[in-house]
Order: sequence, then C-alpha cells, then structure tokens
Amino acid sequence: MTGTQAGSTRRDNAGARFWGNVGPFDISLTGVFQGGEFRPAANQGATRPVRAYAVNGSFGWTAKSLKAKPSIALQADLFSGGSYHSKDGAVGTFATPYFPLPYYNDVTLALTSQNLIGVGPVVTAAPFANLHLKLHVPVFWRESTQDAVYGTGKIYSYRNNLSGGFLGVTPQTQVAWNFAPHWTWTHDIAGFLASQGMHHAGARDGAFYMQTMEFKF
Repeated sequence: MTGTQAGSTRRDNAGARFWGNVGPFDISLTGVFQGGEFRPAANQGATRPVRAYAVNGSFGWTAKSLKAKPSIALQADLFSGGSYHSKDGAVGTFATPYFPLPYYNDVTLALTSQNLIGVGPVVTAAPFANLHLKLHVPVFWRESTQDAVYGTGKIYSYRNNLSGGFLGVTPQTQVAWNFAPHWTWTHDIAGFLASQGMHHAGARDGAFYMQTMEFKF
C-alpha cells in the first residue's frame, strides 16, 4: 500500500504522568497507550485494531539562587509509527488526541506528534520579571522507517523516496515580553535544517518567524 486509505478511526487513550523533584533536579515522564480500531471506508478491507503509544520525558536543573532563574533540561519525545506495507495488521501510528501545541516540540508545525522521535536541550531564563527567554534545539528521527513523515494536517510525499530515519534539526528560540498588565508579546524564531536523506527526497531547509499578542484577564 503506497498511499493513504480512507476510513474512520476510534482512539481510546490511557496514560499516566510522574513528575517531581529529585534533589536539585526536575523530572517529568508521561506515557500514553492508544487502542481502538480503524474501519476502512466502503468496506474496502477488514477492521484493524489500533496499537500506538507515546512517551514524553524531561530532566532538568534550575539555578534557583540566581536572579534570572536559568534552567537547562533535556527533553525527549517518542510517538509511535506504523508500516504502510501492512494492510491487515494493527495500526501503529500515534494520533494526537487534541490539536498539538505549537510550542511543544516544533513551533513551525512542519513536524507533528506522529511517527516521530525528538531529543534536544531546552534552556530557559527570565533576566527580568517581565522578560522570558527560551531556546530549544530538538533533533528529529522517524520512529518507524516504514511509515511517512507527518506535519500538522498533512502527510508528506517523502515516504517513498526517503531512506533512513534521521529527519533533521529544528533550532528554535522564543522571547516573551509582558510589556503591560495582562499583555504579552511573544516572538518565535525557528529554522529547519533537513538531513541529507530528506534533501535527496525533495525536502528543503526553511526559516520561520511568528509574533503573538496575548491578552489575559
């Protein structure tokens, strides 16, 4: 099977989260198992079970004695993938239960939480009470090389021409300024540095800039 298959799916999610402090370190670990079923449209095949999962974790340290409260952490995320060669086995590609938060692992929304492994450092600081800085440099791979590369609301055509699992690096920085009571002006700057395999498959490097004005009351 080389393309997409029309149908409907039901996803049943069960998960748990453990978080807290171990000495000076902050730890968070979340796991989700996704069951359910996929029904091909117009009875074009048997109903298939869903067996997908996601694991997200971070391990960090904060210099609480310093005014800027700088912190450094390692964030790692795994979202399961499946196989497009399978027509009757379990569906293994994770599907995000809700719309993915753009600030989580890829602010550009070029990659989303399906068939993806991301690992990278996260550095944050607040040099002033109203100014918050964040730097995140995730490195991405496909969890399954038998599955596609997914973006938010899209499936890239790179699957058939892409070799290997490494996708690239997306360095991204965020500056959030609380310039007035209830108001926050946020700037997100990111770039995508595609792997050699992605370049050969037709992907290109890119840059991204977004401004957000938020009012809270």
